[in-house]
Amino acid sequence: MSDLGDVGVKMTPLVTIIGTGPVGVALAGKLTRAGVPVAAIYGKTFAEADAAAADAGVMALACEVPTLVQQADVAIIAVADAKVEAVAMEYLERGVIGARQIVLHTCGAWAAEELLMPLRGKVKAVGTLHPLASVSSRKQAFARLDRVSFGIEGDEEAVAMALRLVTFMGGKPLRLERSQMPLYHAGAAIGSNLVVAVVDLARRALEGAGIHPDHVVGALVPLLRSATKNLEDHGLPHALTGPVARGDVRTIERHLGAIDLTVPDVSSLYRQLGHEVLALAEKKVPAFEAKVAARLRELFSGPAERSS
Repeated sequence: MSDLGDVGVKMTPLVTIIGTGPVGVALAGKLTRAGVPVAAIYGKTFAEADAAAADAGVMALACEVPTLVQQADVAIIAVADAKVEAVAMEYLERGVIGARQIVLHTCGAWAAEELLMPLRGKVKAVGTLHPLASVSSRKQAFARLDRVSFGIEGDEEAVAMALRLVTFMGGKPLRLERSQMPLYHAGAAIGSNLVVAVVDLARRALEGAGIHPDHVVGALVPLLRSATKNLEDHGLPHALTGPVARGDVRTIERHLGAIDLTVPDVSSLYRQLGHEVLALAEKKVPAFEAKVAARLRELFSGPAERSS
């Protein structure tokens, strides 16, 4: 297998992107700005492809297959998991994908062997290139891939190519085996989708406290940035702050009393996550007082005590 040390002496690969959603546009824009030529970005219709290409800064195609596309070294399929196999076969039949190409897909929960099996023997190699990033919009989507990690697996040649593309984009490769993909993607979902759900719990509490709904997200986003900055600077568990980390039992009692009274639907998850926060606090502070830890566990395990 090629390693990262020979990236500089190889020719820059030519890439075709199939898929006009946020991930496809993000990859097209990021690769282009990294000096990797993107032959085209394909969509269902020219209007769709044209709009995506405008966001990415590349050429848009819907039907035609010019020589440049046929000469591409890599085709990246950036569509929903359930559509990968059908899209791969469609673009194989159209000549966008061919025998000289490495084909990568961007789905994190599935190995290339599972989604691209019908391409075996018809293309050079198949693999996975999954950006570990939250990309919800095509506008400036490439910026979401700044210094991100990418889950990579697949055939030897596909992995080598994926490593090259990640290096060009200034990312960090995470080498995976086929069997590791579902748990890897579950971890990614916990670190992204579940965080958004937890923010929605915070929204309910803030609105219950009287904060106007129009102001809640604007108030929480800087707080989230400061938390992620702490993670970046200090890692786990040292990024943890707040009353549990300080062993502030009285504040937690007040939290639970207010939550149970005003937003009881938040109570259960607050308590469940409280146990996780306490476990981190005990790692951060090895001398965490045992009596305080026991009281916090009691609070997180049962109904909140309310003062009369």
